Amino acid sequence: MARIIQRSFTSGEIAPGLRVRADLGKYATALESCTNMFVRSQGGVYSRPGFRFVGEIGDSTKQARLIPFSFNTEQTYMLLFEEGTIRIIKDGAYIMDGGSPYEVVSPYQEVDLPRIGYTQSADVMTLVHPSYEPRNLSRLADDNWTLAVIDFGTTVDPPANLVAVATGTGGSSYNKTYDYVITTVGDDGSESIASTKVTITLNSLSSTYGVKLTYDAATGADYYKVYKADSVNSDVYGFIGETRSLEFSDFNIAPDLSIAPPQDREPFTDADNRPSAVNYYQQRAIYANTNDEPQTVYTTQTSNYRSLRTSSPARADDAVTFTIAGRQVNEIRHIVALDALILLTSGGEWRVTEGQDEVLAPDTVGVRIQSYNGCNWVPPVIVNDTVVFVQSSGARIRDLGYTFTSDKYTGSDLSIMSEHLFEGYEIKEMTYTKEPYSIVWCVRDDGMLLGMTYQREQEVWGWHKHTTDGLFESAASITEDNKDSLYVIVNRTIDGNTVRYVERMDPREETNPEDCFYVDSGLSYNGTPVTTLSGLDHLEGEDVAVLADGNVVNGLTVTSGEITLPYAASVVHAGLAYTPELVTLAVDNPQEAIKGSSFSVGKVKLIVDKSRGGWIGPVPRDADPVNDVTEIKPRFVADGYSTIALRSQEVEVNVKPSWNKRGQVRIQQRDPLPLGIVAIIPEIDIGG
Repeated sequence: MARIIQRSFTSGEIAPGLRVRADLGKYATALESCTNMFVRSQGGVYSRPGFRFVGEIGDSTKQARLIPFSFNTEQTYMLLFEEGTIRIIKDGAYIMDGGSPYEVVSPYQEVDLPRIGYTQSADVMTLVHPSYEPRNLSRLADDNWTLAVIDFGTTVDPPANLVAVATGTGGSSYNKTYDYVITTVGDDGSESIASTKVTITLNSLSSTYGVKLTYDAATGADYYKVYKADSVNSDVYGFIGETRSLEFSDFNIAPDLSIAPPQDREPFTDADNRPSAVNYYQQRAIYANTNDEPQTVYTTQTSNYRSLRTSSPARADDAVTFTIAGRQVNEIRHIVALDALILLTSGGEWRVTEGQDEVLAPDTVGVRIQSYNGCNWVPPVIVNDTVVFVQSSGARIRDLGYTFTSDKYTGSDLSIMSEHLFEGYEIKEMTYTKEPYSIVWCVRDDGMLLGMTYQREQEVWGWHKHTTDGLFESAASITEDNKDSLYVIVNRTIDGNTVRYVERMDPREETNPEDCFYVDSGLSYNGTPVTTLSGLDHLEGEDVAVLADGNVVNGLTVTSGEITLPYAASVVHAGLAYTPELVTLAVDNPQEAIKGSSFSVGKVKLIVDKSRGGWIGPVPRDADPVNDVTEIKPRFVADGYSTIALRSQEVEVNVKPSWNKRGQVRIQQRDPLPLGIVAIIPEIDIGG
C-alpha cells in the first residue's frame, strides 16, 4: 500500500496529450478535469460561487455585450450594450428610470457590438467602430448619460477682423512686407487654428517702430497668441508673443519658428476612415486602423483629446501620425499602454519607440517588431505589467511582457498545457478579475466559461472550466467593495422560452453556512422567517437548489414565481444547481516503473478548507459518477441538530475500491455549499 500526496493544483486541468508526461514539473500539480472549481495561486482548488440574478436584457432574442465603466475604484458601472440601447448597472442592479431600466440611445446594431473598441478617461468613455464616427459616452449622474459624436474641430475660433497698422517712429528707409496671424487659446487650454493672415508693407521695423495689431474678441478666449512669417508669402510662421488684450505691438520681434500655429486636421470624416482601436498614452488619445489605413496610428495633441491638429514646423505637442511599415498589411487591432505603447496587429506585436527621452513626439516616433504571433479582435487584458491576449486564430492565449535580458517584449503560450480546451473552439470575450484570486476569464464560442488563474511572477497559470444550465455569451468585470466582480450574460431556456440574463458572480468569502451562495441565476431572502419565497419569476417552472438557514432543501420547483419551504427560514438562497467536480491524474512516477500497473484506491484523506460535505470515489472506466461515489459526511456527533458549520480539517473517507490502470479519484460537490481542497492523499494498493 502506498500513499501519494498532491499538495498543489496550480497547473489546473491539462490536455490529454500531457497526461502521461509525469516527467513534467507541472504534472505533479495538475488535474485531469477541473469543472466549476478554480485553482488558487497558493495551491488549493475551490468550488466556484454562484451567479446572482441581476435582470433580463431588454431584448432576449438578440445578443448583447457587457463593457466595464470605472470612474475610480469606488464609482464603477457595468454597461449593457444591446441593439440601439445602453443600460447601466451599478452594484448588481439596473439603474432605474421610473419603473424601467434607464437607457441611453445608441447607433450600434447587434452585429456591431463585438467590434466596439473603447477606452476611458474619468467620466468619459470613448467608443470606436469602423462603421461609425468616434463617440464619447459621458456620465453626468447615475441616471444621466450622454452619447455624442466627437467633434475634432476647434473648440474656440480665431479672432476676426485682424488689422495691422504702423506704430512708433524711427523705422529704416527701405520698405518690407510682414505677414501676421493670431490664434485663440480657450479656457481649457486648447488653441484654435490661425486667423486669416494680415499683410502690411512699411519701413523695416526697429525697436521703436513697429506694427500694431487689433482684432475682435473671440468667444471663450482666455488669451491670444501672435505669429509672424519669417518672410513674405512663405506661410512659415513663428511665435512672437501672447496677450489677453485685443491689441498687440510688434517692435521687430524675431519669430520663434519652433513654435508654429496649429493646422486643422480631421482624418475621420469619411466613411472608410473611422478608427477601430483607441487608448490613452502620455496625455494623448491614440486612434488606429481605419478601413483605408489599417496600419496607421493617429494621436491627438498632448492634453487636448479633441485636437488632431499639427503645425509646420512640427511642435513637440503636435498630433502625430505614423504608419507601420511591414512585410504584410496587418491591421492594428489593439493599442496597449504599458511603460511603452504596444500595437497588437493581426500578424505581430510592435513597440512604439520614442527616442532617448521616451517622449512621444513627431520627431521621435518609431516602431520595432517584438514578435510575430498576431491577435484577434477580443480586447486584451492587463495583468500587472503584462498584456494577455487572444492569438489571431482565436484559439490560443498568450502573454506579452518586457524582458530585461532581451530588451524587448516577449511572452509565452498560456494555453499549451490545456490546449484541449481551445482546439476546435474560438474565444469570443475575455476579462480579468484581479482581486481576490487573479483569474483571466474567457467566453468560448460554445457557451463554456474558461478561467485561468494567472500570476506571472510566481510562474502560476492553471486553467479550469465552468458550466451552467445555459450558455455564457459575454463577460466583463469591475471593482465593487474592494474586490472584482465578474458579470456575465447567460443564454438560458426557462419554461420553454429562450431568455438572456445578466448575472454577477458572488464573492467567495463566507464563514457561516447560511451565507453560502452556490446557485446560479439565484436570489436571496434575508428577513423574518417565511415558508413561501416569491420573486423567482425568472426561474418559472425550474427545479431549484435551495439553502435555507444553512440547510439544504431539495425537490422544490418554482410555480407562479414562488417556492414553498418545508419549514420557516430567515436566510434563503434559491437558484439553479451546478456541480463542481475534479478528477485527479493517473498515478505515475517518472522515477519508478509503475505505469501499466493496476491500482485500487480504498481510502482517501482530504485536507479541506472552509468546506462542508462533498462526494468522492474512484474513476475506473465503468464507474458511475453518480452511484459509485461516497458522501463526505459533514455531521459530527458534537453538531447535534444544529446547522453544520464550515470546517477546515482533515477527513478520511473509505471509498468503493476498484482495480484499474489509473488510480484516479473523483471529487464532487452536489449541494449548494462550498468545497475547498488543499491536499488529496489517496491510499493506493498496487498490483501487477
